[in-house]
Amino acid sequence: MTTYEDVPPVMDVRQAATVLGCSERHVRTLITTGRLEIFRLGRLVRISRHQLLALSGSPIHNENPAVQGGASTVEGGDTHTTL
Repeated sequence: MTTYEDVPPVMDVRQAATVLGCSERHVRTLITTGRLEIFRLGRLVRISRHQLLALSGSPIHNENPAVQGGASTVEGGDTHTTL
């Protein structure tokens, strides 16, 4: 089984295509249509693990939700989700 940690935290288009099981061209289409958010390091296009897994709806997940930014905390009887 593939785990959250098996997916690189930051990847290029080729790596993203491998994780999604599709072509690099399809990943670039997802980017140009705004369905996949990227960030740039100079001219380099990079995709975060969080964005890629959110797009895929993948069951790949981290057992520790605090690492994903979805940890719930209880303060004064209320449940708050931290980002």
